Amino acid sequence: MNYPERTSGIMLIGGFSEVNSFLLRNEFKLGIWATSKKLMGLISNVLAIAHEKKRENKKDLSSYIKKVSPEFLEEYYRMGLVYNATDRLKKITCPLLLIYGQRDDYVHHYRHLFKKYISGDVSMILVGNTGHQVPTKKVHALNHILKEFINQTKTHPSYS
Repeated sequence: MNYPERTSGIMLIGGFSEVNSFLLRNEFKLGIWATSKKLMGLISNVLAIAHEKKRENKKDLSSYIKKVSPEFLEEYYRMGLVYNATDRLKKITCPLLLIYGQRDDYVHHYRHLFKKYISGDVSMILVGNTGHQVPTKKVHALNHILKEFINQTKTHPSYS
């Protein structure tokens, strides 16, 4: 948004410009509640199971999350709950690729906000058989999508 002359394209994975859906809002509220109760063991295990396939990766992610301060994570959830960039989307003029997991349907409606406010091309790809964990559970498909988008946007006029 701040440097359109340096941006040839934007890729958002599971992106949203504000929290305006019932399910996402409650997901954030659940995170606030769990962190306020200092339930980092529970949070770390739930996130690790949801985001990783391999046992070793789950263990590593869980261990990493347990190192996060519950106060910091609670503040992160609180800020995310009230953050709103929808009105600033009009500053985006380059192509935007929205990537969502096919089963992450409670955020699919955000594509309408992006299409409404962004003057550049907005396209969406649904990655099959996954929720919002596309980067960790569909890494090969995601890499292919990203490479294709990069190749398509290399000649975008706003890129210097």
